[in-house]
Amino acid sequence: VYGPGLNKRDWLYVLDHCVAVDKIIRHGKAGHIYNVAAGTEMSNLTFIKLVLKILAKDENAIEFTEDRAGHDLRYPMDCEKIKNELDWTPQYAFKEALDETVAWYRSRMK
Repeated sequence: VYGPGLNKRDWLYVLDHCVAVDKIIRHGKAGHIYNVAAGTEMSNLTFIKLVLKILAKDENAIEFTEDRAGHDLRYPMDCEKIKNELDWTPQYAFKEALDETVAWYRSRMK
């Protein structure tokens, strides 16, 4: 984890992202920008702790490293445009999507 892990990101399930990209390609206006976000902003450290909990691993497994210079602390996203113009919203609940994602990776690491 970079630095103390306080950098915040908006976490989005891959299938929700794919649907958003498909809607933009099919129905978006050429030359327009559509931000895609789920509204699940949390710190990297909080996210890692959730993954460790799913894996039944102790937080001692977290390895901190020096943060890189100029690393953005937050990437806020306003996705009202894609919601209003293309009628897109995330369909997957964060917790279930994270469980699915971890299970997918675990099934491929055996």
